[in-house]
Formats: sequence, C-alpha cells, structure tokens
Amino acid sequence: MTAPPTLRPGQAADLTRWNRAGLRRFRYVDGDAAVWLEELRIAMLGLFLRGGPAELMPLRLPEHWRDLFMKPVSEWPDEAERRLVEAWSDTAAFLPAYPPAPESAGRRNARLLDQYARRSDDYAWEIMRAFARAAHVLLGHADAFANEGYLRTATQWDNIRKLAAMVNYQPTPPASAVTLVALLVEGVPGPVEVARGLALRHTPPGGGAPLVFETLRPVQAHPALNAARASGWNRNAKPLRFDAPALWELPAKARLAVGDAAVLVSAGPDAKASAALRIASLVAGPAPETALLGLDPVEKPALALADARLLVEPRARRPGMPRSGGGTLVVEVDQAGVFARDAVVQVHAAGRLFQAVVLSGESRILRLATSESLPAGPVSVEPLSAIAAPAGVVSTMANVSQVFFRNGVAGRPPVAVSRFEDEKAGDKFVARRFMGTAEAVGAGFVAAEHGPRHAGQVVAAAPEVVPRSGGGGEETVRFAGSPPAGLAQGDWFVARPLDGGAPFALQARGVLLRAGAYFVAFDRPVKADPAQIEFAGPMTRSLRPAGYDRSEALPLDGGSLELADLPPEAAALVRPGHRIVAEHEAGAERRFALLTVRDAQPVPERRALRLAVTVAGDLAGWQAGHTIFRLNTAEASHGETQGVRTLGSGNGEQARQSFLLPVSEVSFIPSTAAGSGVVPDIDVAVNDERWAYADHTDPDAEGRAAYSTTLEEDGRLRVHFRRRLPTGTDNVVLLRHRLGTGAAGNGVPALSFARPMQRHRFVTAVVQPFATAGGADREPVAAIRESASSRLGANDRAVSLADFERLARRHSSVWQARARLEPGPGPAARVAVTIVPAGGGASNPALRQEIAAFVSARALPGTRVAIADHVPVPVLASVTLRIDTARFDQAKVAEAAREAILNAFSLRRRTLGQPFYLAELLAAAENVEGVRTTVVTAFGRAPGAPAVQREGAIGGALAVIQPRADQVAFLPGAAALGIAVEAA
Repeated sequence: MTAPPTLRPGQAADLTRWNRAGLRRFRYVDGDAAVWLEELRIAMLGLFLRGGPAELMPLRLPEHWRDLFMKPVSEWPDEAERRLVEAWSDTAAFLPAYPPAPESAGRRNARLLDQYARRSDDYAWEIMRAFARAAHVLLGHADAFANEGYLRTATQWDNIRKLAAMVNYQPTPPASAVTLVALLVEGVPGPVEVARGLALRHTPPGGGAPLVFETLRPVQAHPALNAARASGWNRNAKPLRFDAPALWELPAKARLAVGDAAVLVSAGPDAKASAALRIASLVAGPAPETALLGLDPVEKPALALADARLLVEPRARRPGMPRSGGGTLVVEVDQAGVFARDAVVQVHAAGRLFQAVVLSGESRILRLATSESLPAGPVSVEPLSAIAAPAGVVSTMANVSQVFFRNGVAGRPPVAVSRFEDEKAGDKFVARRFMGTAEAVGAGFVAAEHGPRHAGQVVAAAPEVVPRSGGGGEETVRFAGSPPAGLAQGDWFVARPLDGGAPFALQARGVLLRAGAYFVAFDRPVKADPAQIEFAGPMTRSLRPAGYDRSEALPLDGGSLELADLPPEAAALVRPGHRIVAEHEAGAERRFALLTVRDAQPVPERRALRLAVTVAGDLAGWQAGHTIFRLNTAEASHGETQGVRTLGSGNGEQARQSFLLPVSEVSFIPSTAAGSGVVPDIDVAVNDERWAYADHTDPDAEGRAAYSTTLEEDGRLRVHFRRRLPTGTDNVVLLRHRLGTGAAGNGVPALSFARPMQRHRFVTAVVQPFATAGGADREPVAAIRESASSRLGANDRAVSLADFERLARRHSSVWQARARLEPGPGPAARVAVTIVPAGGGASNPALRQEIAAFVSARALPGTRVAIADHVPVPVLASVTLRIDTARFDQAKVAEAAREAILNAFSLRRRTLGQPFYLAELLAAAENVEGVRTTVVTAFGRAPGAPAVQREGAIGGALAVIQPRADQVAFLPGAAALGIAVEAA
C-alpha cells in the first residue's frame, strides 16, 4: 500500500466541514457553486503558471490565492508579480480582480457571487461554471442523503418511515372524518335492521366535489325509538301564578276583553270548579296567538299549569227567574206591574189570608216578601190602599179595624196596627187615628171594602231536572225563553250578583225544557234570588296556559333517565353502550347532546325504560318538555364503498407475503385495535375466508389468519399477511373497501345530512346533530420524529401523564394533547385530556368518545379518561419589515415573511398552554432572508377572544400572552397578520 500523500500547509484535503452546535441538520459540505468556481479558477491559474520563472513558484499554489484579498495589502503580489502573472496566463478570464482595499467576509462573498454570475465568451470559463454548478448539485444531494440516515434530520417521508420501523413504529395513517347520525325509520311496525353502508351526501355550498359519508355498522332500529320522550314530558307542574300576568294560548278568533267573566277549572274529564274570575288585563304575547292575561279571581287556587283551564266567551248573559222560598213568595199574575214596590198586599189562598210586601212586579211575576209559604196553586192578591202617615199616625174612617205598615227591619213581615183612638162629632164616631209602632215605616195600608183581587198562580219549587236527585231546590234555576245553543251537562257558568257581591262558578248538571222557560240544575246551591243574579254561560272557549303540555323540569335526574311509552320490543334494543342523541327543540337554535347508556331496566307496567346514562354535552337550561331522545343512532364516516378487487395470488412458499392495494385514499375508521386509533375500512378474504385485521406492530398476530397494513409514500396501502398464504390463483380478494379520507371531510355543519343519498325502504330522514370531525392527513415528518422515539418510553401503555399525552397524539385525529390528573372520590385515577383535533376545528362527542376509548384501552385498569376540546385564543398582529431592497425583491421577501410567521404561529405548530411572546414574532420575521429589522406595530388577542391566564407588558406595551393549560394562542390565518414594508 502506498502512503497517503503529504498535504501542503493550507491545502484543502476535502470539501467537508466539522458540524457545530445549534444546527438543525448535519452540514457535510462547506461551499456552493460560487465557492467551487473560485477553487477551480485559482487551480487553473496555478496550472497556467507552471513552467514560468522561479519568481512565479509561490504564485502557483492555490493556497496563495485563497482568501488573499482578506489579508493586508502588503501581502498581495506587487506590480511586477502582477505583470508576470498576466504574461504567463493564457486567458484573462482566470486572472484575479484586485479590489481597491482588503475585503471583509461579506464583500468576498459578494465578489464570488458576481464572479459566478458573470457570463464569458471563453469556453474554458463556461465549462468551469458548468462544472461548479454540477458539483454543487452533486454535493448537495450527497449532503441531503447523508442527513436522511438519521431520524432527527431526515426530511423524506419514506426514509423517515423506514427509520421509524427500526423501533417498531409505523407512521399514523390518514383518518376519515366521523359524525353521529340518528335515523328516522317508518313503514315498519316493529324492529328492523338497517345495514351498514347507508350513504349520506353533502355538497359544499361554495362548490366542489360532494362528500359522501356512510354508516359503519348495522343498526337495529324501531319507529318508537325515532323520537322518544322522558316520562312526564307533557305535563308542566309549575304552579299558576296570579301576582303577575301569565302567558296563555289565545287563538286569533278568540273574542276576549278586559272585564270579561271567566271560570278557572282543573283540566280533565272530572274537572272541578276552581274559581270564578274576571280578566283584569290583556296584552298581546311575544308569540303569535298568545296573550299575557292578568286574572282577578275571588280565590286563588293552587293549580299546576298542566291542570289549569280558563273558560271564557259565555254564549249568553241573563238573570234567573225568581222563585218562592226563603221569605219570598213568587206569584204569576197578569198585571204584576200594577203593584207598587214596597206596597202591602193581602194574599188569599185556600182559606188563608196574610199580608205581604211587594218586592217587585214585572213580566207577570210578582215577588212578595212574607214569612208565609204556599204550595203551588191558585191564589189571589189584593192590593191595599195607601194612606199617608205623618208622624206615624194614620187617620181612617170609623169602620176601619186594622192598618198595616211596612216593617222597617228588612226581611220582617208587615206590621199590623190595631191600636187606635176614635174621633167623635158629638156623640157620633166619625174617624179613627191609628198610631204605628217603632218598626213601622212609610204609609199605612188599609183594605178597601170590596177591593179588587188579582188571580194568579204560586211559583213553587223547581221540578226534578236530574233523575234521582231528590227534585229541584236551590241548585235549580229557572230561566225565561229558550236555552242558549249547545247548552249541555258539564257546561260552566259564572254567577254574578247584581248587588255587587262576589261572583261564583257553577257547573250545569242537567237541563229541563218547559213551555216558555227552561230549568238548569247546577252543582251547588244558589242561595240568593236568581232574579238578582246574572248568569254568564255556558262558556264556549277553553284556554290553556302557554307551555302547559311541556314540562320545565330537567330531562335527566342526575345520571338517570326514564323514557315513556316504549313498546317492549323497542326497549329490548337499548343495551349498555347504546348511544342516544338528545335534542332540545325550544328556541330558534336546535341544541344537541350525546348520552351513552350505562344500564337499562325496562318498566313494563308503565311501558317505560329506565336508563343510567353518561352525558357528553351541556344540558344547562334544557327542559324535559322540549327534549327529544333519538335512539336509532349510527356512526358515519367519510368514504364511499367500492366493489370487489383481486389483490393477487397466494404463494405458500413465501413468508410475510404482501400486496399493494391499487387505490389511494382508502378510508380509515376509528378502532382501539390499532396503535394509531384508526384501521383501514376494508374486508380481505383468502380462499373465501375473511381474515381479521391486526396492527402491524403487534407481535402476537404472527401466525394468525390476520392481515396488517402499512402506508406507502404515494398514499397507497400495502397489505401484509401475518401467516403464509395458501397457494392459489387470484385467491386473495378485497371484498369491500371505501375511498375517502383526510381533512377534507371535516367541518360538514350539523344538520347538513337530512336524508339518505338514495331512497331507502325504511329510513326516511336523518338527523345529524354534530359537525363532522376527526379527518386528518397522514402523519407529517416532524411529528414522526417525535412520536417514533417516544414510543419506546412505555411501549404504547399509559402510565404517566406524559404517556397519556403521547397516546392521544398518536391517534390519527389528534394534533396535540395535554393531560392532567383530576381529583375525585375513590381509588380510581381520573385523567382529563385536552386535545387539538386534526384540522384545527372542534371535535364532536362521537369523536371524543372514540379517542377516550382508544386511550383507556392502553391505560391502567379502572382509569377514567375524559376528553375535552381545546379553547382557541386567536391573536392579531401587525409588523413593519425593513427589507434590503438593494439585494432582494421586496414583494417576495414580504410574502416569505408572511408565510414564515403564519407557519410558526399556526394552530398546528403552537402547543397547549404555550406562551405567545412578542419576541418570538420578531425572531420569526427576522429569520427570513432579506429582512434587516422588524417593528411590531400591533399585538394582542382578537376581539371576543377568551380571557387568558395572564398578559405581561414591558414599558406599557404587551409583550407576552400566557394562555391557560387548555388554551392555544395562535394566529388564525392571513387576515390576522398585517405586514407593512420599508426599505432598509
């Protein structure tokens, strides 16, 4: 072997360099095309100077010319040496250009760049330029490929995948967006199975290809589970209040005014009178056909809104007819009007004679006040002559034996006065003077000899209206004329005394018609004279309080829920793990929450189902009367089913045989069986036998009838079989696969899916409660670097909080995660994990459940894992860039700075709880080539952004935004960053 050549002092042995701290990549090559061209120039110059005189000997060496002009001028060639070099050089292209003064490193670089950019007609020079350029490309590739051999410096996805495989790590594949939908089934009396693959389509409003989602599993559905209700949902137990106007339903055709009489009764077939009242106030309500009614009842009954019924709009208002009894005798006479009020009359009936006071006389009805009572039959009424009684003294003829006075005590019979004094004219009696008693008032009344008598009939007790009720009585009232139309048993009246007494409610128990009159038997006695009472009724319209049939109670009692009116075959379909979509339909916006059944117990005697549930969502302000529970739920994911494909032929002599799936964008759906949280939605069969999926990193799958998949750089899948395949021709078949994945499926708004894409026999409509989420592209290189090395820490198990964070980030649908330990009763650990979903939007409850199940499957037994969304804190900033416009294009530098800043402060790059420093903003801008300095002119949280843990200022100017542990401070997009440009 020959010894290596001895190097001259300063001679460059190779073109590599030592690496130094602070570099993100290894730097093996120290130079570029301009440097290589300079090396070639000085080497060629040395070759031209060979054979020259001895004075040129030092000038032949490249070490002499390298960095010569950075040395003092005294070390440069003198004038004689310069002329000698020019004389021995064949071409001027290789001669050095002497600067006027020693160069700095920057001026030297500028000279080399200018030299490289110079074009020449000299072929030798152009060949050297081309060679320098080729060397630059070759050495750049060598440098790049050298970095591809290390996990921390590799940039190519396929290279880093191979490096990660050395530690049994597979990059996270893309994930398909998922959501939960509720199916509405009709046309079937009992349970029905809806097969998987029910397609739903959404066309973006702004245009673009439609997005197709399909249900992932068969659904056992029942029409009774379309929209179940909680027990008692249609009964509002809130008490009716009288201290303020209440909202009532009021049809547009209703005729209601302030002061109208009304009856408040309890609802139901056995309704009982609650109160008679009047309408105190009437104001139009906030909604159509509603009104705010102020009620003024005599009594304020304790009624729930569900039981209250207000009866209004009486068909008629009329007084009752008078009746005998209670100190009143009613007589029908033809000329009742001739009897003056308060006059004293004599009543002749069946050998009986007594006096009475006229209460009223009209319409053939004469009402008399007397303590006597008579049965029905003929009577005659004799009016008495009135004589003035000044000072209570009445002078009459001498043959008058009695004078009658009206009793001054109300309700007492007339006063008969027999005490008198005779007046004589000589020995002859000519007159008598009768003196009234203390109770006597008014004129005296004297019976005239052969005075007129008016024949009539005594109005006796009312007839029996309701059979076997014991006849009429104070409960029965007689009315003149024909009854109001539609009067029937059960109708309600308001009785209002004409003397201003308190009104009261009456319910009709029966109606009896007679010639020219009718009788109504009420449910309670009418003590007063019916003629002095106005009877308003029957009531023709029934009003209900607004919301009487909607319970205002919470739909859940803690974690317990009872569903009403479910047939046994429907209740049998609900088992632990069943997911329920709860919908609150009150208000302009529909609200949704997700419930998961922990236990289900049928209640056959009430056709009810009692559930213990876990709630994902906020039920604050929800009311049972406005809550619907949809139990025909199915998970749907982005992707459309494709037909059968042949993968290839099995070869029993080949171990670990694999096939490349000839399609890209295969759908990946959630599964706890994979280390990435998602598995390809494909069905693979070998010799017509379906093989199961196993994770590629699972060593226990070796030798089983299972297949695994890995992702190729072009996005296609390679299917690996974990045991030898039987030999055959085209016996490895892809029975089914779905295409559709990535972040494109995210953000389909809630309620975008309304019906199946194609007409379905049973499913007529679909309710999509949550926006789609969870779609993600495959794991980028930067994330693989972190994940591959961290996998070795706990071997895909969650022990520490860092393990929980790592596992959550391992899920394809998660960008970032942060875990914390929550205190709670019992020995079980409670871990709360805050996530930033892939794509940056909000997750939905279905996705959070999938992620929680994925992490829980790898945690210690008994550990409870809760997943929550991050809180975004958008930040706005404006900067002014001072750009070296003499060397750089101003627009390109500004655009590069915008891209660098937005990338550095994007939601994908920022972490949960990471402070947002103004200095970071300056550094990101000034790292862009061409930017000399940067001034931040605006910096702060966007309007409406949530409060953060704290904000720090220096000199009165905001310098840092410190978010909470569950928040991410970031620039939300190009609109959040303002850039101005100045020349440096």
